[in-house]
Amino acid sequence: MDPDNPTGRLLRPDVARAVAELAQDRGVYLLVDEAYRTIVYEGRRANLYDMAPDVVVGLGSFSKDPGVPGLRLGYIYGPREVVRACSRIDAHAFFGPSNLSQLFVLKYLTWEGRWRFIESVVSTYRERRDLAVSALRKYVSDARFSVPQGSMYVYVDLSPTVKDSNEFARALASRYKVAVMPGTAFGPSGSSYVRVTFVSEPPERLEEGIRRIGLALEGEG
Repeated sequence: MDPDNPTGRLLRPDVARAVAELAQDRGVYLLVDEAYRTIVYEGRRANLYDMAPDVVVGLGSFSKDPGVPGLRLGYIYGPREVVRACSRIDAHAFFGPSNLSQLFVLKYLTWEGRWRFIESVVSTYRERRDLAVSALRKYVSDARFSVPQGSMYVYVDLSPTVKDSNEFARALASRYKVAVMPGTAFGPSGSSYVRVTFVSEPPERLEEGIRRIGLALEGEG
């Protein structure tokens, strides 16, 4: 995924090139999740398909762009044999997307204001990302994280205070009314991490939520 979930980082061009070349050398397909492809704040995402079109399989969704997860509509592109195989599976697993979803996306993709809309959304998300970063530094001073270059999240390491992020997330929700994703959802290495989303709440609620994370870590409130 590029930008990735949960850290929001972008692949460096040299790393992307190395990954693409390695996949070609080994004769394996490289699956690229493009859910956040347009949500980039700094830098530029690498186009792996341009680097290795014979082995790259792109997976996309309209859940993040244009932000309609309820449509349950996505796409795949890549080598012809892969797309044909996926089409055979899709025909039996999903019975085809709804007409409404397809018509909506067709209208969206051909809308002349599409990129202006995306630019305005990214601008708003960037402001909220900056607010979240500032609030984390203010209220959760021991938190360790990288400023995300894209996507919708800050992936925060709360060690040594938090050792079980699943338990911490449960307590945070029940006592402080703040929802975060425990890092264990992304593997055992995330036991001290939580994923904070910054796009779904207005600025004042976002800052208040992060303030409450700080209170929870201090055992107050």
